[in-house]
Amino acid sequence: MILLLFFIIIITIFIISICSITKKSISHFNNLKKIECDQGKIEPLCEKLCKKAYPKHSLNDPVTYYSACIDFCSVGLRNKYNKKYLCNYCKKCKLPFSGYNDACQYFSGPFIDTENKKCYSVPMSKCTSWKSNPKCSQ
Repeated sequence: MILLLFFIIIITIFIISICSITKKSISHFNNLKKIECDQGKIEPLCEKLCKKAYPKHSLNDPVTYYSACIDFCSVGLRNKYNKKYLCNYCKKCKLPFSGYNDACQYFSGPFIDTENKKCYSVPMSKCTSWKSNPKCSQ
């Protein structure tokens, strides 16, 4: 009997902790804006946006930012509403003050911002309103 009571208490504690974690997760995700595509559609969407920006280039072309566009666009869409994370990602993963640091900041930010009509799906060199954030490259 005592063992059964102990087992019921353990199960109850486990269920309460699971509910608590789930509520925290739900409230966290409710505070984020929804990404309109699921994870499986992110890379194809980035390929489409980058192909529009760089129509004559391929993944093997080192002359343009096409491959960097796809990579950083994917990172940006997966973490779109966490600007602090994206800034730290660009700062830590790329050489400061390099073209790839700028590419990281641009393609994970204004390039995928549908409300930024001047930069959305536009090559970095043509988005004159965007400036890199020095805090994300130091």
